[in-house]
Formats: sequence, structure tokens, C-alpha cells
Amino acid sequence: MRIYARNTTIKMISDDVADDFISKHHRQGNTTYRKNRYNFGIFHDDKLYGVASFCNSRTVGKSKTYQQELVRMAFPEGVTVIGGASKLIKHYIRTVKPRNFFTYQTLSEEQSDVYALSGMTYRKKVATKDVLVKNGYTYETAVARYRETGEKYL
Repeated sequence: MRIYARNTTIKMISDDVADDFISKHHRQGNTTYRKNRYNFGIFHDDKLYGVASFCNSRTVGKSKTYQQELVRMAFPEGVTVIGGASKLIKHYIRTVKPRNFFTYQTLSEEQSDVYALSGMTYRKKVATKDVLVKNGYTYETAVARYRETGEKYL
């Protein structure tokens, strides 16, 4: 399914709605947040098709440089909202007016220039984290089990 962002609307959504959507549609699931959380949803025909969630920087080192962090952005598998990520980010900038913010982009799978198209500047590449799973699990099955049971050490 393809939806054009120009045919969508952006609305602020609750933490519960954002958490539910992100846990279902983000590869890494949900995460912990800091204060001043802002969640925006992108809607088409009153149906939620994407979420961007921002909060204060989550690490002391980053908080010395950046006010806020784009923590999670998610869209359902099989749905492409053309221009959706950019529209969510630009709406956040226009409405919240952060001094600055940053995000991370996973380099393991599909890569996109969505952040550059939203006006962000690439700063640096840092070493990737190794992800290890127990025998009999894949990354995806370990994440699915974690979501079901909360068992972290798979």
C-alpha cells in the first residue's frame, strides 16, 4: 500500500497509543524514554499509519550537546507513506521548536536518506553493536519472545 504524505494529517498522540504502535511495528520494539516526550502520528482517513516519538536525550553525553532525541519512528510493514517520515520530523520541528535534536540510524538493513531529506545532517558513523542470540533463536524470534515474555537474555 502506498500513501502520499500530502494526503495525510499529523496529530499529537498519547504515550499509550505510540507505545502500542511502536511495539507492533518497530523492528527493535519499544524503548525507555526520558522527560518531555512528544509523540506524533500520521493519519490517512482517520487511520494511524506512522509514529515518531521524541524525548530529552537519554544519555548524559548526548544531553551535553543535544536537547532532544528522535527515539523511534515506525510504519507498518507493507505500507509506504511517501514523504511521511519527513512530514513527521518537520511537524515536530515546527510545533515543538527544539533547540536541536539527533537520532541514530541502524545500518544493518534497509538504509534511507529520509533524515537528509528532512533537513538533518550526517555527523558520524560509530561502531555497531554486536547482537548475540542463544542457539535456536534468530534476532527476530528473540525479539518476538522478549515482547511476549519480557525475557531479555535470549
